[in-house]
Formats: sequence, structure tokens, C-alpha cells
Amino acid sequence: MAIGKNKNGKERIALTPGFPKYVGYIDCALSTPVSVRVKNNMGESAELKISIFDESGLTVPYEAPCSVPYESSVELSASGIFSPLFLAENSESRQIPVTVVAAGEGKELCRATEAVTVLPYDVWEGMEGNAERLACFVRPRLSDCSRVLEEAGKKLKKWLNDTELFGYVGSDKNTVRQIAAAVFAAIKSFSVEKAEETDLSLPVAAAAAEPILGSRRASELQLAVFAAACLEAAHLHPVLAVGKGAVGVGVWLYDSCFLDTVTDDCDIVGKYIAEGINNLSFFDADDLFSLKSVAFTPSEAHFAQKLKAGYYEYFVDIR
Repeated sequence: MAIGKNKNGKERIALTPGFPKYVGYIDCALSTPVSVRVKNNMGESAELKISIFDESGLTVPYEAPCSVPYESSVELSASGIFSPLFLAENSESRQIPVTVVAAGEGKELCRATEAVTVLPYDVWEGMEGNAERLACFVRPRLSDCSRVLEEAGKKLKKWLNDTELFGYVGSDKNTVRQIAAAVFAAIKSFSVEKAEETDLSLPVAAAAAEPILGSRRASELQLAVFAAACLEAAHLHPVLAVGKGAVGVGVWLYDSCFLDTVTDDCDIVGKYIAEGINNLSFFDADDLFSLKSVAFTPSEAHFAQKLKAGYYEYFVDIR
């Protein structure tokens, strides 16, 4: 609410918050900034104090001075305003209103409130959110990754007479493809069952509540994120392909990456996986489950079919 209006009937000071739609613990690790646009409709410059707060403990106390020339606007960027403790302990999705206040000369001039949806610790916001944040759930230091790599090493011993998971150093594209196939086969050998159907249109758990190799149950997204973690633990550069109803796991066959962390260019991915170019290798995460396929080597053709049919919308580099 603004205190008074100028001669044209406009609010003297107007605030426009720019908060993310979803907030989770990942935002603390990324120091996700929030923006506040402050507009001064008066005929003189304004010296203001901007405050951001809520009543639930989601934000930490924030105040900043702001000087706005007359009939102009400025945009503030505030990072680190979300409480790590609150988000680490949050166990349910809920909406929390966050308030921004502009004060000047000892009195409140304007306030604006915007609701953000707070997510549990291991939940990703889904396809309507930020695809880039999916990379934060790929955790190569999980103990289960070591178990997979140990099993993958045994398979490489049979295929290549070599157990070294040495990444790109001294490797050609065929060797990298074999390492990725060994990781695929190792995960497949643990006979993980599919816990639920895939729907990434809304926020969804990206990490399993229990270790996957212990419970032997996971969603398609959870198993794909775990597979990407295993590939990263093998010193490779994985890629996650996501759509509303499908997830794919890929790996760069040489030391490379996309120009941006996330791309939606299905055509370029199609070229990169084409025979004769072979820059990327992908498999559909559904093939990792025990009952979906008996094959213990990844089917790149299955992924290519889904790619051509438009199942995948974003491709996220894990780097």
C-alpha cells in the first residue's frame, strides 16, 4: 500500500517483487537472488530503505538503502535471503507470503507481498521450473556410486581387459561409450524396480528417501539422476534429458559440453548422437529398470525414437 499519490493519481512509490516461483534448499547452495523493482513517481528523488521479511522464518532479515531519481525506477538484487536452516528442515510443499516494504523519512511508503512455493529438501520444481537446478541433485560422492563403479569395473575387465574408469584421459570415443555401457549394465544388475509412473509436469522428488541400491526402488527421475552421478564419479560429463513423461541419461564421448548449461535444441542433440558424429551417447532411463528390458547394454535407438517423437524438452549438462 502506498502512502499518498502524486498529482497524476499514481502511487508515489511502487514496488514489484521478482521472487522465484519455487524455493528449496538448492537455492541456498546457489545463492539464488531475488529482485525488487522500485519506481519513484514523484517529482523529486527518493532516499528509501527496502526491507524483505516473512512471518514463517523462510527469509533472514534483509534491509538495504535505495536511491531512486525522480520519475525513474531502479532494480535491486538481493542474494542469500533464504534461511538454510528453515529449508533444510522443511518437509512439505507450501506457499509462504514474503513482504517487501519501502520506507522513507521514518515512515512506510509502500509494501508488496508475493507468495512463493517452498519445496522439501530433495524436490525439484519440475518442467515448469528451472531445469538447470536438476544438476544440483546429481551427487557422485554417494556410497552407492562406488558400488556401481566396482561392478562396472568387473564388466570392463571382460569387455576391454581393463578395469580402469579413467574418464577422458587417454580414451577415445569408443572407450568412453564402453565405460558408460558398463555403468548402465552395473545399475541394471541391481534389479531396481520402478516405484511410480513418470510425471515431471509438477514438482517431484529428484532424490530417493532411501539409498536406491538398498531399497531397490526408485522413480525414473531418481534412477536417472543416480546414473548421472555414477557417470560423473567415473570422471565423465553426463547429460540429463527431461520431458514431462520421460527421462534420458547421456554422456559426452569426449571432453566437451553445451554452450549453455541447459539447451532445448532437440535438433542439435539429434545431430550429436547421429552415426558418424558420435559426440553424445544417450539411453532412456526407463531401460534401467529390472522389468522394462532384459538387455544389459543401453539401447541408443530407444532414446533416438523418443527424441524424434518429442518426448524430451530440455537437456541439462552436469558440470
